[in-house]
Amino acid sequence: MKHNWSKALLIPYLIFSLCFSLILTELTSFGLAESDEIAYDEWARPYVSGQLIVGYKKMTPANTKMALRAQLQLESLFELKTIGAELIKVKNERAKEVLDSLRKNPNVVFAEYDYLTKIDYDPNDPYYPAQVYLPNMNTAAAWDIALGDPNVIIAILDTGISSGNTDMKGNVIGGYNFIANSTNYADDNGHGTMVASVVAGITDNSYGISGIAGKSKLLAVKVMNSSGSGTYSSMISGIEYAIANGADVINMSIGGRTASTALKLAVDNAVSNGVTVVAAAGNEGSTTLSYPAAYENVIGVGAVDYYNNKASYSNTGSGLTIMAGGTARVATTTTYIGTASGTSFASPYIAGLVALMYSVNPDLQPQMVIKALADGALDLGSPGYDTTFGHGMVNMGASLRLLSNSTSPPVVDSIPPVISLIGDSYIKIDQGTAYEELGATAIDNVDGDISANIQITGNVNTNEFGIYNVSYTVSDSAGNFATPLTRTIEVLEVAVTPPPEPPVEEPIVEEPPVEEPIGEEIVDLEPDTQLVRDIEVVKGNINKKSPLINHVIRIITPGQLDVDVSYVSKEAPDIKISGLDFTGTSGTFNVTEGDYVMSISSSTNVNFTATITYPEREVPVDIPLGAPETIIYGKESNTLWYIYLGATLIIFITLGYLFKTKRIRYNKNT
Repeated sequence: MKHNWSKALLIPYLIFSLCFSLILTELTSFGLAESDEIAYDEWARPYVSGQLIVGYKKMTPANTKMALRAQLQLESLFELKTIGAELIKVKNERAKEVLDSLRKNPNVVFAEYDYLTKIDYDPNDPYYPAQVYLPNMNTAAAWDIALGDPNVIIAILDTGISSGNTDMKGNVIGGYNFIANSTNYADDNGHGTMVASVVAGITDNSYGISGIAGKSKLLAVKVMNSSGSGTYSSMISGIEYAIANGADVINMSIGGRTASTALKLAVDNAVSNGVTVVAAAGNEGSTTLSYPAAYENVIGVGAVDYYNNKASYSNTGSGLTIMAGGTARVATTTTYIGTASGTSFASPYIAGLVALMYSVNPDLQPQMVIKALADGALDLGSPGYDTTFGHGMVNMGASLRLLSNSTSPPVVDSIPPVISLIGDSYIKIDQGTAYEELGATAIDNVDGDISANIQITGNVNTNEFGIYNVSYTVSDSAGNFATPLTRTIEVLEVAVTPPPEPPVEEPIVEEPPVEEPIGEEIVDLEPDTQLVRDIEVVKGNINKKSPLINHVIRIITPGQLDVDVSYVSKEAPDIKISGLDFTGTSGTFNVTEGDYVMSISSSTNVNFTATITYPEREVPVDIPLGAPETIIYGKESNTLWYIYLGATLIIFITLGYLFKTKRIRYNKNT
């Protein structure tokens, strides 16, 4: 059947089709084209290769933006007008260099990669959201690269693994029990099963937790008994078994506090066979690691809290390689999902990451693994390696990216810095006027503000009229020289008037200084005065009726106070002076005007004598100096007085008796 199209119907259809095509084209330009390549930042987060989003300050002129793009060799793709930004294109090998330069530019508010959006890989394991340390370690970025490989084997040297655990069902391919010398590697403690679940709990099985390398396989090597104890010989046997049975990684969330030549030889043998050994640093809060974690060719793992602070229990010291989260959600020997903390559960995070590394690069050697962990880590503590945090907090995505053959070539800085003059480039000043150098600023894409490195050449003689040039040059740390700038200073000729003659000044006759004798310090006194120090002697008796005596030391003239106390007693009395740190029985103090209370107390009888020498004071020379003042507290001893009274009484009684018996007669004539 033949159709007839009228112009009235055809024209609207063509307009609609054209508009719809334009809309689709515009929308497509904002998405990721099939030809766009993917690159990764230092945290292994994907972005469109060579694309950056740059936000400018408000009112930034268009010519300033154009000059910046020309300087950095950028191409503008389109504007993001509502946020004052634009999408720019640059060769990806220069992306990091250009990004750093833009962030240091005073006209730029922000600069960032054009990151990719996607439907995130989100495991359906119900306890995955509770594994709060995984984002801190950038685990999702690692999972974007690899989820594990069944050909990669991790040997768990521990208390065994429960074969009935649902979250590792099928991942345990065998093992051995070196405690009972049998093939029954069942976990009779629980520790080994929890550790193994962190390494390779099955991911995305709608059950339990998400293991780091959920598609890798486990070897259960029981070297610890039901109480969590073992021997170095059982550890060595376990290492030998792991090597013989094809393990790529050995995790040892166990350790001893004593160095062992035998254990070191076993570890060395594993490493020489291409097996990477990961071990917990230990939980004693010590400054030395447990063994084998302390050995140089072992990855010693410490623990941090949620805020990347070192966990209080985590050992530190030589041999520490990397830090990981100190708490993990774990599978148990039952269906229960628990929580466990310690370096025992930081270590399996790293062992799982190492398994992912072997899955992307089966030819890895242990030293390559250690370097990738170090190069990708988030530095903590002192810059660079330190014995508190090792190389820092593990960044799983970044470290795995380094071994996945997707790294960018090293960036070479080829962009020179830019110099800007402060003030005008042409200045006029009058002859004889001082010239003040205004200086310049210099900004480099890598080094930032290098204004302090600017070399200024040229002299301005303001006493001679004429034209002078001052030049400004600078280079960055890569040896790139900026385009030099020149400032011109014109000194204008002016009539010079002679300065007025200075007034005639009368000569000043200075008296020669009075020389003071060299020696002891001189104290000037008023006429007919002298310096004296008063001495006060305080005596007293302390007993049960009067256990405390307080004496006021009144200071009129500030200066040095000396106190010396002697006593007779079986026990030393308690002596204090208010406002002074008086300990023992003597002391010298610098005191100010005021009252100080000396307190002497004891629970036993004490006879004491306190000699108090007051600060110097000035008195007339004609005042005679008396003896030291004596003050007595309490009751003095009356023994001698009683003896005197008794002797006198005896004499009177004897005389009376002699008179009465007429043995003595009174003779009036005598």
